[in-house]
Amino acid sequence: MSWRPHGHAQVSSRHPQAAGICDRCGRMFTHADLIWQFDWRSERLLNLRILVCSSCLDKPQEQLRARILGPDPLPIYNARPEQFAPTGVSVIETNVIELLDLNTALATEVGAMVVPEGVDYGN
Repeated sequence: MSWRPHGHAQVSSRHPQAAGICDRCGRMFTHADLIWQFDWRSERLLNLRILVCSSCLDKPQEQLRARILGPDPLPIYNARPEQFAPTGVSVIETNVIELLDLNTALATEVGAMVVPEGVDYGN
């Protein structure tokens, strides 16, 4: 019989067992000692189809587990929102555009309102 390294595999002529290689560390073990690696995918554990030894086996990562959220609260029927005080700023004042005068290359005075032709703001 030729000599061959057996790694961590148990070799017996009376009870022969298959040897297998760990998919992570590459060491030889008895195939029955290798374990399937599982990890979270959505709400269940999924077999990653990786055979690993006990020292390379990882616990399933909880961060990959799907969170089950409860239902949204029921809406309030006939709700009454709070009446806030008017701020005094109109839509027209928030849409101020600053333009450059083509003759002097100076900006028009700050706060000057430029209304495009054909637009009626109700004034």
